[in-house]
Amino acid sequence: MRISVNWLRELAPGLEGSPAELADQLTMTATAVDEIDRVGTDIESVVVARVEETRPHPNADRLGLATIAAGGTGQVGVVVGAPVRAGSLYPWAPPGTSLPGGLEIGARRIRGEESSGMLCSERELGLGREHASILELPPDLEVGKLLAPQLGLPDHVLELDLTPNRADLAGHRAVARELASGGDVGLVLPSFGAEVDAWQPVWQDGALEAEVGGVRVRIEAPERCSRFLGIIIRGVQIGPSPAWLAARLWAVGGRPINNIVDATNYAMHELNHPLHAYDLKTLAGPEIRVRTASNEERLRTLDGEERELSEVSSVIADRDRVIGLAGVMGGADTEVGLETTDVFLECAIFDPLHTRRTARQAGLATDASYRFERGVDHTDVEEAIARCARLIMAIGGGAADEQAIRAGQLPKERPVLRLRPSRVEQVLGKRFEIAELAEILEPLGFAPAEPEEDALPVAVPGWRNDVTRQIDLVEEVARRYGYNRFTGEPRALRPSTVPDDPAWERAESVRRLLVARGLLEARSASFATSQRAGPGAVPLQNPLSAEEAFLRTDMISTLLERLETNLARGRGGVRLFEIGSVFEKPNDPDPPALPREELRAAFVFTGPRSPLHWTGDAGDADVWDLKGLSEDLGEALLGATVESVAGDGDRMVGDDRRLLGLDSAGRWLSSEVFELRQGEEVVGLVGRVPAGSVDAPRWGAPIWAGEFRLASVRLDAETVFVPLSPYPAVHRDLALVVARDRTAAELEGIIRRAAPPFLQSLRLFDVYEGDEISVGARSLAWRFLFRASDRTLTDDEVEAAMNAITSSLEETTDARIRQS
Repeated sequence: MRISVNWLRELAPGLEGSPAELADQLTMTATAVDEIDRVGTDIESVVVARVEETRPHPNADRLGLATIAAGGTGQVGVVVGAPVRAGSLYPWAPPGTSLPGGLEIGARRIRGEESSGMLCSERELGLGREHASILELPPDLEVGKLLAPQLGLPDHVLELDLTPNRADLAGHRAVARELASGGDVGLVLPSFGAEVDAWQPVWQDGALEAEVGGVRVRIEAPERCSRFLGIIIRGVQIGPSPAWLAARLWAVGGRPINNIVDATNYAMHELNHPLHAYDLKTLAGPEIRVRTASNEERLRTLDGEERELSEVSSVIADRDRVIGLAGVMGGADTEVGLETTDVFLECAIFDPLHTRRTARQAGLATDASYRFERGVDHTDVEEAIARCARLIMAIGGGAADEQAIRAGQLPKERPVLRLRPSRVEQVLGKRFEIAELAEILEPLGFAPAEPEEDALPVAVPGWRNDVTRQIDLVEEVARRYGYNRFTGEPRALRPSTVPDDPAWERAESVRRLLVARGLLEARSASFATSQRAGPGAVPLQNPLSAEEAFLRTDMISTLLERLETNLARGRGGVRLFEIGSVFEKPNDPDPPALPREELRAAFVFTGPRSPLHWTGDAGDADVWDLKGLSEDLGEALLGATVESVAGDGDRMVGDDRRLLGLDSAGRWLSSEVFELRQGEEVVGLVGRVPAGSVDAPRWGAPIWAGEFRLASVRLDAETVFVPLSPYPAVHRDLALVVARDRTAAELEGIIRRAAPPFLQSLRLFDVYEGDEISVGARSLAWRFLFRASDRTLTDDEVEAAMNAITSSLEETTDARIRQS
């Protein structure tokens, strides 16, 4: 949102500080200022010129010649690339001028004709975006004089990054209120002239219908429009706006159209309430109806587009047809033009939700819809329309009818909140007396009432519909007092007795483990494309993007998208994880129910096993890296075992209904798949992602992924400290010959059950199949480490332990000790 500093200083005459200082003040107290633009700072040499004569260029069909008068320079010739009118005023950059952007202007011959300088467009002057036409200036400027001073330039414009709760700051008066030392008290609305300022309307009220001056207003959809005001101004003369008004609109990114339309835009940017003017003679009836559109209706809006309407749309209609989109944009059929003499001026309160739907259905985003969608002040409607009517009379002539229409609901009572000094001190750490709180809040438009014994009743202004609780008032006190004025010294803190949420604790446990294993956390929206949305995906009613119109049913799909982005940019080594929600349609959609939501954690990795090092290439991550990470998760967090999924390697794991809701994650895994099991329950899946699932380059390495339920993470797991024994260790090796179908895990279990407590570690260090081993058998060799915590082990103790282990192996299996 663009806010003019010159305009602010006009509204708050005592406003002090440079544009940068004002921007800092706003950022610290109200809303962020993204940028400070300079307007009219590089056009110091541009002069107001009058076109005396025009004629075609003899050597170019698309160019023209203009003779201009620019004061003491006499008449000069200029080649123009767009039409100009004799008798009108235009900005002329004489030779030697440097325009915004560094464009140097000189005298030169163009297609054989001499051109002394240039007549400029809005964009060339830095006053707007229009470049196709030459900027026609207001007629009240003085020819031959510099342009910038006559437009009140230079100016500085603050680009505000408004949050949804502070849409009131889209108006200059609200911003001036925030910046002025006295707040509301020091603000002054500029006068349009004593005679028009003295005019006051006499309101004719009606519940849903009112009539005055021959015009009937009827609200047929009160849920879409709660209030509608109208004033008739007769005998206006349409023409260009005066220079000061045009300059105001150029500064905030607008474009002057004519004095009537410009007056409505001026009032909107000043008071933050959109208005609209109709050519009264074009209204059939004459009648104004606020209603719902029907599916067969069409409307040509002010931008010239023909739009199909639906029952979603809120519209303004006369007796015979639709004439505007309510709260969004007016229609071309009732546009104020050069033939207009009588104007019907509208100011209304439109419902935010219906305005948003109307704008979206039409594919429009306008200054009016921006404000109505976020909520406008319901208490200043009379002030806004009366001020706009006075401005129209001041610059367009005519006279407003004394009687004015006011239909719909009366303004709501301002809500009253109780602010307790004790609560302010508890939150901010500083004691404020009730009188101090009243002094802080009153300049912001809050109305303190008679203090109570322990609280200050405060009436909330209509433009602050975001202030609904006592804590909101505490925030107002803090920002008006100044966040930088609170002490930085540490104060006494009472730790909370509320335990952490179990889901947060589980997520933190997963995060610590995966980060320690070298994975980076991703943060993504819970949306999915139609290509990646799994079975049972929930469609969004109002998606932010047509490409992401579903809620995701698994986490792996989201991480694969992030992986594709990295691979497309040449990043081959990717290790990511994410913790978030997945969604699924309810089993019984009748009656309608909310989607089922579940917290999951997922990971994906590909590329080198470890970063590149001069000692050698560690190779790409393989299935053993996947299984190692899965076993770490199972042992440390899940208390789960890692079991291979038997069956065809090309089988889609998602077809296995035993996965109990993890089938959407399993659809991305087709080979080398393992299940994480807590007893008989499958709580996670890990495996290799098939090549066709990811848009990966040919040089890409195998991709490994996994997903598991966050609710399966154990919160009772404890890390037990075991002191290192000070006594020496004893090593023994044992090689066994066993059948090939005998697994090392099975034999290791037998060994551990037969071993004494002082067996500290057991490692499989060799697997051998060869000529010395019989067909159908293989050799497995383990390294034993024995160590006692209370004594030095003797050879007899170790030998007895080894004999017990070998005896148990020979009795329960076909294993035999390898002799060579």
